This record gives sequence, structure tokens and C-alpha cells, in this order.
Amino acid sequence: MNETTNLFIMLGLIEDKPDKSNESQEDKDCMNYLSEGERILSLAREKKERVIFKTHNLTVRLCDLKYPRLDVEEYKAKQQIQSAIEREIKKNLKEIKTEECLSSKGIPFLLHFVNKNYGCKIESASTLFEKGLARDISRSNIILTIKIKDTTFYLPCSPGKRFSNGNYHYKSNPRHFIHMYHAENFFYPLFGINWLNQLKMDSFDDPDIENTMKHLIRDLVSILENYKWDMTDLPKWFSGYLIDCGYQEDTIHNCYIKASGSESKPATLYKDYFKSHSELFNLLSFVYGDSYLSYDILLNVSGKSAMIDLPYYYREYIFMTLRYYIANIHDLAEEEKHRNELKRIVARAYQTKKNIPNHVVHKMKSSELNTYFGFIEFDEDVDLNLVDSITEEFKKLNQNIFNGYISKNVALRFRKLGKHHATGLYYPSIDTMVVDFRHPTSFIHEYFHMLDDMLGDLSMKCEFDQVALQYQQLLISSVEKEREEGKEILPKKGKYNLNYFLRKCEIFARCGEIHLFRNLHIVSSLLKPEETSYFAYPDDKILNSMIGEYYTNLLDRMKNISYKTGEDVYEKIYISHLSEHLAEELEEEFYLKEIALSYTEGNGIPYLFLKLQDKTGVIYGRIWENNIDERYLHFKGKVIKIWGEVLKNYKNQLEFTIQK
Repeated sequence: MNETTNLFIMLGLIEDKPDKSNESQEDKDCMNYLSEGERILSLAREKKERVIFKTHNLTVRLCDLKYPRLDVEEYKAKQQIQSAIEREIKKNLKEIKTEECLSSKGIPFLLHFVNKNYGCKIESASTLFEKGLARDISRSNIILTIKIKDTTFYLPCSPGKRFSNGNYHYKSNPRHFIHMYHAENFFYPLFGINWLNQLKMDSFDDPDIENTMKHLIRDLVSILENYKWDMTDLPKWFSGYLIDCGYQEDTIHNCYIKASGSESKPATLYKDYFKSHSELFNLLSFVYGDSYLSYDILLNVSGKSAMIDLPYYYREYIFMTLRYYIANIHDLAEEEKHRNELKRIVARAYQTKKNIPNHVVHKMKSSELNTYFGFIEFDEDVDLNLVDSITEEFKKLNQNIFNGYISKNVALRFRKLGKHHATGLYYPSIDTMVVDFRHPTSFIHEYFHMLDDMLGDLSMKCEFDQVALQYQQLLISSVEKEREEGKEILPKKGKYNLNYFLRKCEIFARCGEIHLFRNLHIVSSLLKPEETSYFAYPDDKILNSMIGEYYTNLLDRMKNISYKTGEDVYEKIYISHLSEHLAEELEEEFYLKEIALSYTEGNGIPYLFLKLQDKTGVIYGRIWENNIDERYLHFKGKVIKIWGEVLKNYKNQLEFTIQK
């Protein structure tokens, strides 16, 4: 470097860049490894914002209605939901000042789901006699009418305080009466029916919604279990329900039967059972078939009296679906709040530190943890012997518990987290797990957070919902009991308040810990002891059983999860791009919409016909005679992995020829 250059550097006119010509290979290797951490961080930041729960296309956007956080008690939660919906209805009714207002502006909230289907029409009272009677009774100037079947109901927009639902007439003319309801009481069940119809409509394009609807209905109609079902003339939709509930075909006796079999009751004809449970079967056909619900199901006519009331199963199912989605909306809001708090932290634990010594980088690069994660970072003053110990423990847990799961898109960083008031952190938006090496007991907790995130927000799925609800009930009960005794085990404000512990993602991680130390009796320095924060790890027989069943199934499924791709990042091939992979052997996951046994025309060769779906479209597939497995028929409605070739059929359309 000449004197002129030195002078320019001193004056700050040019930048002093180190001469890399003499860099050792070790230095280059260190730089390359550090760039891998930046690559993972960049990829995570470039990911599109994931929508955990779609609210934009659900009836009147549930997230626009001001629901309180739902109570864990079922009765109170029902009251909260109904009150929130009726409150919105009353708010809309207040906007109607004149009949002209009704005809010109309408009622946005109500018209959204009344006038578009099923022949229901909102209008002002039709005859002067009826209008006069309705006004005299209700003290309301604006009277709406709505007709279901041949029955007309009268709904005052702003009734007096003493008005109540019922049938009314003038004393001088008892034969001429009208049916009158508070509008919010009347529209609430209409809202419920339309809510289900909207879900049904969306389920055809969204397998997650369809799966949720089926999961919830199975919880409700468990009354049908432990029966044999005659297969003769059994509707396709009911067969699908039975298969989802674990029934199997008994071809010898021509019936569906539970796997246990021995405890099943005698064979029951579908038609005979239907006569006494028509309400239940109509709801099942709605969820598993292609039908929609009509408003006339809520009309109950007894003599001259006409009432609006939903049958029991419909009321319960509406409540179950609303409760599930509303709870997810609240949980999503809490999660977004938590993520925003993480972003505001000054000392960002997810960023790679600068000027890490080469010997530490070399240790990072050579760590066996790189087998399981995409990038490893150590603090400069980390106890490397302790890290080695952590590594050995995790290797054993990963092999024996997590079935060799590999997460190459996740960075693992060992830091001091004193300023963060935590012993571990997981950043879901940037795929980074941070553990305070001085307190490694947080490792498994954060690892479950990582699994939740990487496997598709498992905590928000309906399969986990009952586990979360049971946990929430126990935690709230514990907090209230301690409070009655004059103890506050959780602050009312701050980061770690009750709402923090009630988040589903937090419950998922804690229940994962419970499964390991309570059900599997795992003792590890990476796992919190059972006695730690006792209130956050409630010991309950029912909860322990639910946790055991859920996490056993989850960990077992991890044996075949496609994310285990070693050094390569898994890239899904969507149906819309299959034309680019003609005649290639592919292994990919799709949602199995339909599957049926069929035969070729002419020679009658058997084959399985499949309808496969993902978010980009639909493709049909065939499994020919030599590769048919009867078990495949039970996979309908599930996400399956297939292996086969994409070919063009005789109609020049793309089709999967599936080997297995």
C-alpha cells in the first residue's frame, strides 16, 4: 500500500479493506459457515406472512365482532358468543330510522346472510292491520317481516322494554294473530345456520376447514359408536363418517364394525336408526355430504304457535365451530402481540454476533448439532464442555423420542439471555431457537415451540383443541384457588400474565414437556423438572391421558415427516406445477379428496380412482390392480404421501399413475 493510499485512508476518503489474499483456508471456512446463518435468517425473513387462520372469507368476519376472551366453562362461553352476535344485530337495527332507509341502505350485517339464500326476504310489514297490531304491541315504528316456509314473523326494530317474544292478537279479533320476536333473538339462529353454510362452502377449497368440521362433528355424535352398521344401501357420506371414526369393513357379515368388535351391539340398519335420529343424521349428511342447511330447520310449529328454535345437535355444532374459530382469533391476536414484543427487543438474540473468534466458529462448524439444525452459534464465553454435554443429551432424545427429526431451516443459538428475562426463546417468524447455555432446561420447551411452528402451527389445529381447553380449565382453576387463599401466582399485567400461559402455542410446548417427564418418565438436563412452576404443569388424570394420546401419535408421525431431508431444503411440488415434471418419479403429499374402487370398460380390470387436492388445484390419479391395498380406502379425507409418475391420459390430461 503506497503513501498516497495511506493518506486517503487517514482522511476517510476511501475505506480500508483488509487484504484477503493471505487469508487462510480456516478463515474462509469460518466466513462461509457464518454466511450460512445469514442465509437462514434471510430465507425466514423473505417468507410470506403465514396466515394461521383465515378470517377474511368467513361470515361477516368473526374477527370484526367484539368477542371477549371466551370462558372455559361451556355455558358461559355460549352466553358470550350469543351476546356478541346479538349486540352486533341490535347495532345494525338502530341504523334503520325509516322504511326508506330499509329499502335504500338495507342492513349490511343481516342482508349478508339472509337475502342471498333460501328465499328469505326482509321487508317492512305488508298489511296495515298487521303493521298496526305489531306497532301497538311493540311500540316500534319500524317493523320487519321475514317469511320461512309459509310462516311470517314480525320483528320490531326498536321495541319497548316490556315487549317479549310470542303470538299476539287484538282482543276483538282473536282469530287473526301474528308471530312476533325480538329481532336479535330471531336473527341469531339464522346467523348460525348461515355460518355453517359458509364454512361448508369454504371447505371445498380448504382441506383444513373440512378437516375441522369433521373433527368437531365426531366429538358431538359419539352416540353412534359401538354399533355395527349394515352396509346395504348405506349412503356414501355415512360410510365416510364411519371410516373416519375407526370403523372397518366386515365383508363376511356385510357391515361396518369397530376394530374392537367384541363390545359392539347387534347389527343396526341405517334406515331403522334414522327414523329416531333424523336430526343427527341430517347434520352428518351436511358435514360429510354435499348438501346445505335450509332455514326451515329452525321453524317449530305446534298447533297455532310458531317458534324459532334450533334443534339440539345444530345448536351444539354451531357453538362448537364458533368457539373453536373465535378462540383461534383471540390466540392469534395474542401471538401477534408476542411477536411484536420480540421485534422491539433491543438486543436481538436471533442475530449472529460480530467478530466471533475463529476457534469458536470452528467449534460451531464442527458441532454434531449441525446434523439436526441448519446453523449453530455459540457465545464467545460459552462453556464448550457444557455444549458437548447438551449435544450428547439431545442426540439421544432426538433418536429415541423425536424419531430422528431434522430441521435444516432452523438456526440454534446458545446465548446469555439475562436481559430478556427468559432462559429460552423461539422466534417463529425467523425460524430461530435461542437457549441460555447456563439454563439448558429450557431446550425441550423451545424445541416443542419449533416443532409447532415448522410442522404447520399444530397448536392451532382442531386435533389439539380439546387438550388446550382441558389445560386452560385446570390452569384457571388453580390460579383462582390460589387467589382465594390470598396468593397471586401470576401477575395481572406484564409479559408473563395469565393470558401468556393460556396461549395455545405455549400450552403446546408445556404439554409436550409433560408428556416427556410424566408419561415417558424422561429425566434430562434439557427438560424442566416436574416440580418446576407447578401451576404451569397441572397434574390431572384426564389431561395426562389426552396429552399421552396426542403426543404419542404426533411423535410417531414424525418418523415419516418429509422435512427430514438432510442437507437439502424441502421444496413442495404443487399440482399447478406438475406439468413441469412429466414422466418423473415423484414422492409428494396431497389431500385425498375422493377414493373409490372402479373397473376399466371392456376387460373389467380393477383400479383405485383418486382425486388429489392442494391449494393450487386438483389432479386425478389411478392405482392399478397389482398395487391396490384395501387400506388405502380408509385414507379419504387425510393428507397422504404418494409415490408415482405424472403422465397424460387418453384425453391428453395430466394424471398420476401411483405405485404406492
